[in-house]
Amino acid sequence: MSEPESNGPNWDRLFETAAGQSGYVTTKQAAEAGYSTHLLRKHIHAGRVTRPQRGIYRLVHFPATEHEELVTAWLWSEQAAVISHQTALSLHGLSDVLPAQVHLTLPAAWRKRRFRVPPDVVLHHADVAPEDRAWFSSVPITNPRRT
Repeated sequence: MSEPESNGPNWDRLFETAAGQSGYVTTKQAAEAGYSTHLLRKHIHAGRVTRPQRGIYRLVHFPATEHEELVTAWLWSEQAAVISHQTALSLHGLSDVLPAQVHLTLPAAWRKRRFRVPPDVVLHHADVAPEDRAWFSSVPITNPRRT
């Protein structure tokens, strides 16, 4: 017998989502766990949540990781992007250069979309096949061959 679904805030569900994303969740993911933006603001004021950028929140109980900027960039892209180009080269150890910006490849169909790009993100557009993808921590990245 399963438990009935609750429409109220579910901290465990929010925490579980954040656990797979270095402690970060999007506004949409928080809403799916029952957290409105109003409730998220209350948690920000209580010190349990921070808002590093518009639409992205971090649960403060998670330890900081080395590449959090990759997670926030990927979440900003609605999880449609793949970390690529100079950023992927560096992460695969194929370059000594540490890029100052995160390079993301978005689907080609996104080329016509209009949105505000975070200042530390460089966009590229192409359709990256599943076989050309790998994972680096909790974010997708182009594999060494594609990179």
